[in-house]
Amino acid sequence: MSSALDKFRQNLEKLRGEASIAQERAEASEAECKKLRAELLAREQETNALQKRVQLLEDQLESTVERLQETKQQNDDVDVHRSEAENLQRKITILEDKLEASEAKLREVTEELRQTDVRADHLERQVQQFDAVRSGLEEKIEAEKEKHASVKAELEEALKTLEEMCS
Repeated sequence: MSSALDKFRQNLEKLRGEASIAQERAEASEAECKKLRAELLAREQETNALQKRVQLLEDQLESTVERLQETKQQNDDVDVHRSEAENLQRKITILEDKLEASEAKLREVTEELRQTDVRADHLERQVQQFDAVRSGLEEKIEAEKEKHASVKAELEEALKTLEEMCS
């Protein structure tokens, strides 16, 4: 009887340990999930800022192109016209380069955002799995407690019967 009780206690301690580990893993996963959500928010803000910058650069490009066309029409002097056109063309090239770089950065950030979202979903599923495992372990612990109480009652009844027989 004593070894069965010891074995039961060992199993109970083992289950408590497993429940504790599962709880710690769930908490770690939740913390990671919160961290990834914060990262996701930061990436979204960065994406919004880059989109605004792209729009601003496109507006600047459009404005620069318009100025180039106006300059061509208004300026009869070939040297002045050529000089201004070259300057504006350089600006357009610079702006186009900046626009391309910003679009590349936007694509990169968008991909990182997607990957972060996938990781967050994965971690959320893990948290749900850990919660299910924890619930299962808690149910097992409760069942073991009930078995323990039942065995204890039977043992007490048997001891009582033995004492009555010996008296």
